[in-house]
Amino acid sequence: MNRELTYSILAYDEYFGIHDNGTVYVHTVMDAELLPPQLDVTIQATDQGIPALSASATLKIQVNDLNDMAPVFNQAAPTLHVAENETVGKCM
Repeated sequence: MNRELTYSILAYDEYFGIHDNGTVYVHTVMDAELLPPQLDVTIQATDQGIPALSASATLKIQVNDLNDMAPVFNQAAPTLHVAENETVGKCM
């Protein structure tokens, strides 16, 4: 009975889940712009002995930001006309 472990997530369980074998997975979409730079996800393993014994470990997870706000143009291919004698360095 002491060999049977149950796993739980003690922090950030709104983003992560844990399988019966202890494998951690992401179960929702995360936006890096709304999260702290590092998530300290604490995992606890508890046996079924009497008394029950437990241990914990902290996973330090960094969520990378993706370009989810790509630029949008009003027309399919924007057109810009530049005179051949335009001043070098001029902003258009």
